[in-house]
Amino acid sequence: YWLREIKDVTDFLDEHPGGSGYIMEYAGQDITDILAAEATHLHSESTYEILDENYHIGYLATEEEKLEDIRRQGVVLSCLVYRHGNG
Repeated sequence: YWLREIKDVTDFLDEHPGGSGYIMEYAGQDITDILAAEATHLHSESTYEILDENYHIGYLATEEEKLEDIRRQGVVLSCLVYRHGNG
């Protein structure tokens, strides 16, 4: 679930059955591994559907997508190489 997805669960904090503290402990972090750990974190399909429908705000871009976006915008990346010393 949620690979590279961004969720804003601010309005869900008070509704989380485990309490808001558990969510806040991981705020701003990638929680893919935590959600995948069935032994410690099991959710129903409907839970994921509700979060997808109500709290999804975007996607994290891959490095390739970031570079492509830079190319589309016509941004020129430059690099200067300086040589120090003799030789």
